[in-house]
Amino acid sequence: MIPYVGVGDLKFGMSRQAVRAILGSPTSSRNSRFSKKVTEYWLENQLQAVFTSEDGPLSEIVLSRELKDVNLDGSFIFQKDGPTGRAELCAKDGSPKVRSGGIFLFNLGIALAEFDNMEEDQRTITAFDRATWDPTDPRFVDFSGVT
Repeated sequence: MIPYVGVGDLKFGMSRQAVRAILGSPTSSRNSRFSKKVTEYWLENQLQAVFTSEDGPLSEIVLSRELKDVNLDGSFIFQKDGPTGRAELCAKDGSPKVRSGGIFLFNLGIALAEFDNMEEDQRTITAFDRATWDPTDPRFVDFSGVT
């Protein structure tokens, strides 16, 4: 995972066709009810690729605990319990923010969900491009749960 670049062979800005050339056909695809975004799902590893629109570029990559080899600078995130992984990532980022229950690490280009939950199957990490979220948006507030 490289902040604001991508995850493995998946790079932000890729087309749906380019992503499918790497991952194969998705298990399913869904259009957002609230925006033009399209999310494609690969159930075998529970990976999701989010595109800005039907013909738009890859803007987010959602990773689940099924992907045990996900690492950031050599730290294997899903091989740790949720609170430990969250604390390490928040410390590495240095300026975590929270909004709607998600923890956003803008220095790392990722968002964490369900990392307070000891049930591993609920945790996800979303890597995103620079255009997806605006860190100056006042709805993001400092996260004080860093331990």
